[in-house]
Amino acid sequence: MARRCTRCRPRQTARLLLLAQSAKVRSVPLSVFLAEDYAPDVLLIHRALREHGLEFEMFVAEDGDKVIALLDRVGREIPGPDVLLLDLNLPGMNGPDLFRRVRSHPLCSNAPLIVMTSSDAPRDLAWVREFDVSYYFEKPPRLNEFMHLGALVATLVPKR
Repeated sequence: MARRCTRCRPRQTARLLLLAQSAKVRSVPLSVFLAEDYAPDVLLIHRALREHGLEFEMFVAEDGDKVIALLDRVGREIPGPDVLLLDLNLPGMNGPDLFRRVRSHPLCSNAPLIVMTSSDAPRDLAWVREFDVSYYFEKPPRLNEFMHLGALVATLVPKR
């Protein structure tokens, strides 16, 4: 069942920050797959991961066709992802099709999946449950709230 992270409460934030600090002991960078079409959000996500001490290599796809092209390279040219960050409303492919494609790849089938969206529609929450979503992250309007995404990622990835 997806856990929902929107505008974390102070106690939740403190817990996430402690968990994120314990994840800083990584020697190999994370492989982060990001499906996001809005360039400012790509920059915010990059910043959120850095602010929580994560070392990572990010592979970005801006639309459905680029996600498919990226998946074709997984395991041959690029490593399998340690975490998947997928925008719910990506151009060229609807959310369910995108998640089916990603989850059907053997190197992506078990990676933690964070759905990112500005939608709070009940229908969106309903169908993400079938895709083993780790978190449903509503993109918040405030920068400091958006930075919580880095702590979420740090709690989901195994230490190396």
